[in-house]
Amino acid sequence: MGRPVKYLTLKEIQNIELEMLKSFAEFCEVNHLRYYITGGTMLGAARHQGFIPWDDDIDINMPRPDYERMKKLARKGIGKYKVGVPKGSFACFVKLLDPNTELLFEFTDISGKDKNYIGHIFIDICPLEGLPESEFRFKLHALKVHILVGLRGALHFGAIGKSLWKRLLRMPLIIPARIIGDEKLVRMINKTVQKYDFDKSRYIGATLTHNRFKDRLLRTEYEPSCFLQFEDMKVRTTAMYKKHLEMLYGPSYMEIPPKEKQNSGHQLKAWIAEKRIG
Repeated sequence: MGRPVKYLTLKEIQNIELEMLKSFAEFCEVNHLRYYITGGTMLGAARHQGFIPWDDDIDINMPRPDYERMKKLARKGIGKYKVGVPKGSFACFVKLLDPNTELLFEFTDISGKDKNYIGHIFIDICPLEGLPESEFRFKLHALKVHILVGLRGALHFGAIGKSLWKRLLRMPLIIPARIIGDEKLVRMINKTVQKYDFDKSRYIGATLTHNRFKDRLLRTEYEPSCFLQFEDMKVRTTAMYKKHLEMLYGPSYMEIPPKEKQNSGHQLKAWIAEKRIG
Protein backbone atom coordinates (compact mmCIF):
# COMPACT_ATOMS: atom_id res chain seq x y z
CA MET A 1 0.00 0.00 0.00
CA GLY A 2 1.53 3.28 -1.10
CA ARG A 3 1.79 6.27 1.22
CA PRO A 4 -0.53 9.12 0.14
CA VAL A 5 1.63 11.94 -1.16
CA LYS A 6 -1.11 14.16 -2.56
CA TYR A 7 -4.86 13.69 -2.46
CA LEU A 8 -6.54 13.85 -5.84
CA THR A 9 -9.00 16.65 -6.49
CA LEU A 10 -12.60 15.82 -7.31
CA LYS A 11 -11.97 16.71 -10.95
CA GLU A 12 -8.94 14.38 -11.07
CA ILE A 13 -11.03 11.54 -9.61
CA GLN A 14 -13.73 12.19 -12.20
CA ASN A 15 -11.16 12.13 -15.02
CA ILE A 16 -9.85 8.75 -13.86
CA GLU A 17 -13.38 7.38 -13.63
CA LEU A 18 -14.20 8.72 -17.10
CA GLU A 19 -11.27 6.76 -18.59
CA MET A 20 -12.50 3.69 -16.72
CA LEU A 21 -15.98 4.17 -18.17
CA LYS A 22 -14.56 4.44 -21.69
CA SER A 23 -12.70 1.14 -21.25
CA PHE A 24 -15.73 -0.60 -19.79
CA ALA A 25 -18.11 0.69 -22.48
CA GLU A 26 -15.74 -0.44 -25.24
CA PHE A 27 -15.40 -3.87 -23.59
CA CYS A 28 -19.19 -4.22 -23.48
CA GLU A 29 -19.66 -3.13 -27.09
CA VAL A 30 -16.98 -5.54 -28.37
CA ASN A 31 -18.48 -8.44 -26.38
CA HIS A 32 -22.13 -7.56 -27.09
CA LEU A 33 -22.93 -6.98 -23.44
CA ARG A 34 -25.86 -4.81 -22.42
CA TYR A 35 -25.09 -2.04 -19.95
CA TYR A 36 -26.80 1.16 -18.84
CA ILE A 37 -25.52 4.14 -16.87
CA THR A 38 -27.88 4.71 -13.97
CA GLY A 39 -28.48 6.71 -10.81
CA GLY A 40 -26.45 9.89 -10.44
CA THR A 41 -24.50 9.10 -13.62
CA MET A 42 -27.72 8.97 -15.66
CA LEU A 43 -28.90 12.17 -13.96
CA GLY A 44 -25.56 13.83 -14.70
CA ALA A 45 -25.78 12.88 -18.38
CA ALA A 46 -29.33 14.20 -18.69
CA ARG A 47 -28.84 17.41 -16.71
CA HIS A 48 -25.14 18.28 -17.14
CA GLN A 49 -24.06 16.18 -20.15
CA GLY A 50 -21.44 14.69 -17.83
CA PHE A 51 -20.71 14.33 -14.14
CA ILE A 52 -22.89 16.06 -11.62
CA PRO A 53 -20.27 18.68 -10.62
CA TRP A 54 -20.09 17.47 -7.01
CA ASP A 55 -20.42 13.72 -7.71
CA ASP A 56 -17.47 11.35 -7.29
CA ASP A 57 -18.60 7.99 -8.68
CA ILE A 58 -20.12 6.23 -11.70
CA ASP A 59 -23.04 3.80 -11.55
CA ILE A 60 -23.77 1.09 -14.14
CA ASN A 61 -26.55 -1.48 -14.36
CA MET A 62 -26.35 -4.72 -16.35
CA PRO A 63 -29.04 -7.37 -16.90
CA ARG A 64 -28.16 -10.37 -14.72
CA PRO A 65 -27.28 -12.65 -17.71
CA ASP A 66 -24.90 -10.01 -19.14
CA TYR A 67 -23.50 -9.28 -15.66
CA GLU A 68 -22.58 -12.95 -15.12
CA ARG A 69 -21.07 -13.22 -18.59
CA MET A 70 -19.10 -10.02 -18.07
CA LYS A 71 -17.57 -11.40 -14.86
CA LYS A 72 -16.36 -14.50 -16.71
CA LEU A 73 -14.95 -12.53 -19.64
CA ALA A 74 -13.24 -10.03 -17.33
CA ARG A 75 -11.47 -12.55 -15.08
CA LYS A 76 -8.11 -11.25 -16.32
CA GLY A 77 -9.27 -7.67 -16.19
CA ILE A 78 -10.47 -5.03 -18.63
CA GLY A 79 -7.37 -3.35 -19.96
CA LYS A 80 -5.42 -2.09 -16.95
CA TYR A 81 -8.47 -2.36 -14.70
CA LYS A 82 -9.69 -5.20 -12.46
CA VAL A 83 -13.21 -6.48 -11.82
CA GLY A 84 -14.13 -7.68 -8.35
CA VAL A 85 -15.34 -6.80 -4.87
CA PRO A 86 -12.69 -4.78 -3.00
CA LYS A 87 -11.36 -6.21 0.24
CA GLY A 88 -13.16 -4.52 3.12
CA SER A 89 -16.22 -3.66 1.03
CA PHE A 90 -19.59 -5.17 1.91
CA ALA A 91 -21.04 -4.61 -1.57
CA CYS A 92 -22.81 -7.64 -3.05
CA PHE A 93 -21.96 -6.63 -6.61
CA VAL A 94 -18.66 -6.17 -8.42
CA LYS A 95 -16.82 -2.98 -9.20
CA LEU A 96 -14.38 -1.95 -11.90
CA LEU A 97 -11.21 -1.04 -9.99
CA ASP A 98 -8.17 1.03 -10.90
CA PRO A 99 -5.29 -0.76 -9.12
CA ASN A 100 -2.96 2.19 -9.76
CA THR A 101 -4.94 4.26 -7.29
CA GLU A 102 -5.69 4.01 -3.60
CA LEU A 103 -8.82 5.22 -1.89
CA LEU A 104 -9.59 5.80 1.77
CA PHE A 105 -13.13 5.11 2.89
CA GLU A 106 -13.93 6.44 6.36
CA PHE A 107 -16.89 5.40 8.50
CA THR A 108 -18.11 5.16 12.09
CA ASP A 109 -18.90 1.77 13.62
CA ILE A 110 -21.80 0.88 15.92
CA SER A 111 -19.90 2.02 19.00
CA GLY A 112 -19.13 5.42 17.48
CA LYS A 113 -15.49 4.53 16.78
CA ASP A 114 -13.99 5.96 13.59
CA LYS A 115 -12.64 3.32 11.20
CA ASN A 116 -11.47 3.12 7.60
CA TYR A 117 -10.35 0.77 4.84
CA ILE A 118 -8.18 1.20 1.78
CA GLY A 119 -9.49 0.34 -1.67
CA HIS A 120 -9.18 1.70 -5.21
CA ILE A 121 -11.07 4.23 -7.31
CA PHE A 122 -14.01 2.30 -8.72
CA ILE A 123 -17.11 2.15 -10.87
CA ASP A 124 -20.15 0.34 -9.44
CA ILE A 125 -21.54 -2.43 -11.68
CA CYS A 126 -24.87 -3.64 -10.34
CA PRO A 127 -27.02 -6.43 -11.82
CA LEU A 128 -30.58 -5.82 -12.96
CA GLU A 129 -32.86 -8.51 -11.57
CA GLY A 130 -36.29 -9.88 -12.40
CA LEU A 131 -39.04 -8.60 -10.10
CA PRO A 132 -42.53 -9.82 -9.12
CA GLU A 133 -45.50 -8.41 -11.03
CA SER A 134 -47.72 -7.14 -8.24
CA GLU A 135 -46.80 -3.92 -6.45
CA PHE A 136 -47.32 -5.55 -3.05
CA ARG A 137 -45.07 -8.52 -3.81
CA PHE A 138 -42.46 -6.14 -5.23
CA LYS A 139 -42.41 -4.06 -2.02
CA LEU A 140 -42.22 -7.24 0.08
CA HIS A 141 -39.36 -8.56 -2.07
CA ALA A 142 -37.49 -5.25 -1.79
CA LEU A 143 -38.02 -5.26 1.99
CA LYS A 144 -36.50 -8.76 2.29
CA VAL A 145 -33.43 -7.63 0.35
CA HIS A 146 -33.27 -4.43 2.41
CA ILE A 147 -33.25 -6.36 5.69
CA LEU A 148 -30.56 -8.79 4.50
CA VAL A 149 -28.36 -5.99 3.17
CA GLY A 150 -28.92 -4.09 6.42
CA LEU A 151 -27.81 -7.14 8.44
CA ARG A 152 -24.62 -7.40 6.42
CA GLY A 153 -23.99 -3.68 6.72
CA ALA A 154 -24.43 -3.87 10.48
CA LEU A 155 -22.04 -6.83 10.63
CA HIS A 156 -19.33 -4.98 8.71
CA PHE A 157 -19.70 -1.34 9.65
CA GLY A 158 -22.38 -0.79 12.25
CA ALA A 159 -23.46 2.58 10.91
CA ILE A 160 -21.80 4.50 8.16
CA GLY A 161 -21.35 8.16 9.02
CA LYS A 162 -21.68 9.85 12.38
CA SER A 163 -25.47 9.92 12.76
CA LEU A 164 -26.45 8.63 16.21
CA TRP A 165 -29.96 7.63 15.12
CA LYS A 166 -28.59 5.44 12.32
CA ARG A 167 -26.35 3.62 14.79
CA LEU A 168 -29.28 3.14 17.17
CA LEU A 169 -31.49 1.78 14.39
CA ARG A 170 -28.87 -0.75 13.36
CA MET A 171 -27.98 -1.87 16.88
CA PRO A 172 -30.69 -4.61 17.03
CA LEU A 173 -29.26 -6.10 13.83
CA ILE A 174 -25.79 -6.77 15.22
CA ILE A 175 -26.54 -9.96 17.19
CA PRO A 176 -28.60 -11.76 14.50
CA ALA A 177 -26.03 -10.71 11.86
CA ARG A 178 -23.22 -12.27 13.90
CA ILE A 179 -25.23 -15.44 14.43
CA ILE A 180 -25.93 -15.84 10.70
CA GLY A 181 -22.38 -14.91 9.63
CA ASP A 182 -21.10 -13.08 6.59
CA GLU A 183 -20.79 -15.98 4.14
CA LYS A 184 -24.33 -17.18 4.76
CA LEU A 185 -25.68 -13.63 4.49
CA VAL A 186 -24.04 -13.25 1.07
CA ARG A 187 -25.61 -16.52 -0.09
CA MET A 188 -29.01 -15.43 1.25
CA ILE A 189 -28.80 -12.06 -0.49
CA ASN A 190 -27.76 -13.55 -3.82
CA LYS A 191 -30.48 -16.21 -3.65
CA THR A 192 -33.14 -13.64 -2.77
CA VAL A 193 -32.29 -11.09 -5.48
CA GLN A 194 -32.17 -13.82 -8.14
CA LYS A 195 -35.49 -15.39 -7.15
CA TYR A 196 -37.19 -14.05 -10.30
CA ASP A 197 -35.57 -15.00 -13.59
CA PHE A 198 -34.57 -11.89 -15.53
CA ASP A 199 -35.56 -13.17 -18.98
CA LYS A 200 -38.95 -14.45 -17.78
CA SER A 201 -39.95 -11.40 -15.71
CA ARG A 202 -42.16 -8.56 -16.93
CA TYR A 203 -40.58 -6.14 -14.47
CA ILE A 204 -36.89 -5.57 -13.68
CA GLY A 205 -34.85 -3.39 -11.35
CA ALA A 206 -31.61 -3.06 -9.40
CA THR A 207 -32.57 -4.47 -6.00
CA LEU A 208 -29.01 -4.33 -4.65
CA THR A 209 -28.93 -0.52 -4.71
CA HIS A 210 -30.37 1.91 -2.17
CA ASN A 211 -33.10 2.70 -4.73
CA ARG A 212 -34.50 -0.83 -4.44
CA PHE A 213 -37.97 0.39 -3.39
CA LYS A 214 -38.25 2.70 -6.44
CA ASP A 215 -36.30 0.94 -9.19
CA ARG A 216 -38.92 -0.99 -11.13
CA LEU A 217 -39.71 -0.77 -14.86
CA LEU A 218 -41.23 -3.07 -17.42
CA ARG A 219 -38.44 -5.09 -19.03
CA THR A 220 -39.74 -4.17 -22.47
CA GLU A 221 -39.41 -0.49 -21.48
CA TYR A 222 -36.01 -0.74 -19.84
CA GLU A 223 -34.12 -2.96 -22.29
CA PRO A 224 -34.04 -0.69 -25.38
CA SER A 225 -31.06 1.63 -25.03
CA CYS A 226 -30.04 5.03 -26.32
CA PHE A 227 -26.85 7.09 -26.18
CA LEU A 228 -26.43 10.19 -24.02
CA GLN A 229 -23.55 12.64 -24.01
CA PHE A 230 -21.32 12.16 -20.99
CA GLU A 231 -18.33 14.52 -20.92
CA ASP A 232 -16.43 13.76 -24.16
CA MET A 233 -18.08 10.39 -24.90
CA LYS A 234 -21.44 8.89 -25.77
CA VAL A 235 -22.66 6.29 -23.30
CA ARG A 236 -25.61 3.91 -23.19
CA THR A 237 -28.58 4.16 -20.88
CA THR A 238 -32.19 3.01 -21.02
CA ALA A 239 -34.24 4.71 -23.73
CA MET A 240 -36.78 5.34 -20.95
CA TYR A 241 -34.24 7.36 -18.98
CA LYS A 242 -36.62 10.29 -18.43
CA LYS A 243 -39.24 8.02 -16.87
CA HIS A 244 -36.54 6.25 -14.86
CA LEU A 245 -35.10 9.53 -13.58
CA GLU A 246 -38.52 10.77 -12.53
CA MET A 247 -39.09 7.46 -10.75
CA LEU A 248 -35.80 7.77 -8.84
CA TYR A 249 -35.60 11.53 -8.22
CA GLY A 250 -39.07 12.95 -8.77
CA PRO A 251 -40.49 15.22 -11.49
CA SER A 252 -38.06 18.08 -10.71
CA TYR A 253 -34.90 16.07 -11.42
CA MET A 254 -33.65 18.64 -13.97
CA GLU A 255 -33.58 21.40 -11.34
CA ILE A 256 -30.22 22.17 -9.70
CA PRO A 257 -30.48 21.53 -5.94
CA PRO A 258 -29.56 24.29 -3.44
CA LYS A 259 -25.92 24.62 -2.39
CA GLU A 260 -26.44 22.86 0.95
CA LYS A 261 -27.58 19.71 -0.88
CA GLN A 262 -24.77 19.67 -3.42
CA ASN A 263 -22.71 16.81 -1.98
CA SER A 264 -22.10 13.22 -3.00
CA GLY A 265 -22.85 11.75 0.43
CA HIS A 266 -19.49 9.94 0.34
CA GLN A 267 -16.43 10.38 2.53
CA LEU A 268 -13.68 9.43 0.09
CA LYS A 269 -10.06 10.46 -0.27
CA ALA A 270 -7.97 9.09 -3.13
CA TRP A 271 -4.41 9.28 -4.44
CA ILE A 272 -2.14 7.72 -7.02
CA ALA A 273 -0.36 4.65 -5.65
CA GLU A 274 3.41 4.91 -5.38
CA LYS A 275 3.73 1.59 -7.17
CA ARG A 276 1.40 -0.67 -9.13
CA ILE A 277 -0.74 -2.84 -6.86
CA GLY A 278 -1.59 -6.46 -7.54
